[in-house]
Amino acid sequence: MALRGTFQETEPADLFQILALGGKTGVLTILHQGRAARLVFQNGDVIDAVDGALRGEEAVLALLAQRAGSFVFTPEAVPPERTIHRTVPALLLTAAQRTDDLARANGLLSKPSARVYVAEALGPEQLAGLGEAAHQLLGLIEGRRSVGEVGAGAAMGVSRA
Repeated sequence: MALRGTFQETEPADLFQILALGGKTGVLTILHQGRAARLVFQNGDVIDAVDGALRGEEAVLALLAQRAGSFVFTPEAVPPERTIHRTVPALLLTAAQRTDDLARANGLLSKPSARVYVAEALGPEQLAGLGEAAHQLLGLIEGRRSVGEVGAGAAMGVSRA
């Protein structure tokens, strides 16, 4: 029997816990932002996920941040391909940490006088995926300019920067 609902009724993290604790095997389809994401559960573990260009853990973490959309879980046999090797609780913890980090960053961004710097160097594959505006923005972040100065220098405003 399929399980259906919306994220207004059931938080994504709660849905993942229900499926994990129930040891469910099947496919969770999430409809959001005009597209369908697909997560494969096997015995309560998320073993694969695809959301647009995202696959694996990054797709799961992006979906856990969703606050709108609908879902349907269909019990069925699943392919054995595994792109995710962490448990649902570990994924939920990482998602919660990212949410906290984002809230902290948003608090800083609301203060245009705050100074920003890149805390962790990006690798070549991460840099390759960035657009021209992001490259320009990163070039302005060096720890001496304020958030307001970075936003003005990137010609995109503080909130977009």
